[in-house]
Amino acid sequence: MLAHPRGVWRFLRDPAAPKASKLLALLTLVYVVSPLDAVPELFMPFLGWCDDVGVTAAALAFVAAQAAKYANQHPEILARPVAPDPTKAPAQS
Repeated sequence: MLAHPRGVWRFLRDPAAPKASKLLALLTLVYVVSPLDAVPELFMPFLGWCDDVGVTAAALAFVAAQAAKYANQHPEILARPVAPDPTKAPAQS
């Protein structure tokens, strides 16, 4: 699924997708941008950044695995376009 970032984005936006994956993605984003950290960057800069990278990598792996399972059941999330192509004129009959 990491080869299809739009598919992951559609998975996260799909109301029928598992809520746990969406919540994990949101909590990971909050953790990374939050000034509160398990290992503060102020005292240990390198280790502080490593814990952020580790949390992000673990969450991304979990969400990508869930999105891949979901894509096997709902292949249309990889097939449908994100938005209409503005360079193509609508067909008139």
